[in-house]
Amino acid sequence: MFTLLTFLLPLTTTAVPTCNLDPWVRPGEPETWARDWQPYVARRLVKQQWHYVKGSTSLVFVHISKCAGTTVKRALTVAAKKMGLAAPYTLYRKTWRRFLHACEKGGDLCSRDFYVGTNTLGACDFIARKRCAYVTVLRDPVSRIVSSWRYFCSNGAENKKGWQRGWKRCEWNLTDWARLQPALATLELSTRQAPTLVTSAKNQSRDCPLLADGPAAERAPARAQAHLNAALANIGVEGPVFALTVEQLASGLRALSSAIELPFITDGAKLNVNEGATDLISEEIDDLRAHLKLDLSLYAAVRAQAAAW
Repeated sequence: MFTLLTFLLPLTTTAVPTCNLDPWVRPGEPETWARDWQPYVARRLVKQQWHYVKGSTSLVFVHISKCAGTTVKRALTVAAKKMGLAAPYTLYRKTWRRFLHACEKGGDLCSRDFYVGTNTLGACDFIARKRCAYVTVLRDPVSRIVSSWRYFCSNGAENKKGWQRGWKRCEWNLTDWARLQPALATLELSTRQAPTLVTSAKNQSRDCPLLADGPAAERAPARAQAHLNAALANIGVEGPVFALTVEQLASGLRALSSAIELPFITDGAKLNVNEGATDLISEEIDDLRAHLKLDLSLYAAVRAQAAAW
């Protein structure tokens, strides 16, 4: 099926709009809440010395889109239920402000054992428990981009969140989608996701896509390299992020369960991954890889370091 994809789509790529500001900022808003896109290295943590302790540690799942997030969320939900804990708190764009307010007041939301969601890196800076770590799952970047394109663009999932104004069908092909999200995993793991009030939001690009991986300025070579360096530090042996891969998820979850002494994390971990790039021809794969160099470098590092902890 995938060998026919390019014939079912526009034969030429289009000019994919970029964003002046955080894609969370919608065009025309006078002020809103958005992230600071400085490359961010989270506080250090020696992975081999970190263990989960019920009631005194927190584990935050950083969900990267189309990377088996449902599986890990289910595993942590099962773990919480079996241990008599509150369900994992879902932290993402729409709940960050509530979470930050709770942390200011010392509320329960700021002292949970488990947190899950997209855009969660940086939550440990606010969580009341000082022994806090992250876990994430990465996927081969080509397979991830194909799965993302199929879900958000081709299928118009989640209320056509990946469509532009006026579209009656998906008008971008796979290469366009790779241009939209060339460094999504890298930016997710190198940007402090806590939002602050932005008062110049009216400067946002008119057609900024909601699912762009970040502002255009973050893709400049020096800036992109700084983000990659920060992401590599965060997933490194003294970084706070335990990083797994979709391709070895079952064994990775078992290893993580043993390493951090969280015995229930693999319960309910039924693998649920949408189809990726298995049937693309080599020319299509090479074209996508040319746009995904940062995420490919990060993914290679994750595969190499998975056994380090």
